[in-house]
Amino acid sequence: MGKLKAGQVHEIADHFLDIGRAIGDYRYSHIKDLQDPLNNVLKDLYWSVLNTADSLYTTSATLVIDDVEKSMVTISNISSEMQKTYKSLIGIQEAIDCATGILTLGVAILNKDPEAIKLAMGELIDKADNP
Repeated sequence: MGKLKAGQVHEIADHFLDIGRAIGDYRYSHIKDLQDPLNNVLKDLYWSVLNTADSLYTTSATLVIDDVEKSMVTISNISSEMQKTYKSLIGIQEAIDCATGILTLGVAILNKDPEAIKLAMGELIDKADNP
């Protein structure tokens, strides 16, 4: 098993920050379409993703992931695809599902759970490929 280096953890945090911004942008651009409960769900997910990014930035623990290079490329691709996906989403539920998926990945990384990381990345790839 490879170990993520500080720079790689920082890069992952950057991606989470970018995705958080995409969630926030989506929320603000659709604010007129969002009823309060859905607005609150997106707001909570937005903050959760940003808090996960913050945790990734500040964590000092060594994170373990199988095949670090491949995982970094996958996370980078997921970040790019999720940002594009948020720009083209039609439904509020899709936005919530995408935000939940990225938060699940962040928690798996912070918990250093390789199986959960692999599962979360697979689900996000499916979401990005089938918006």
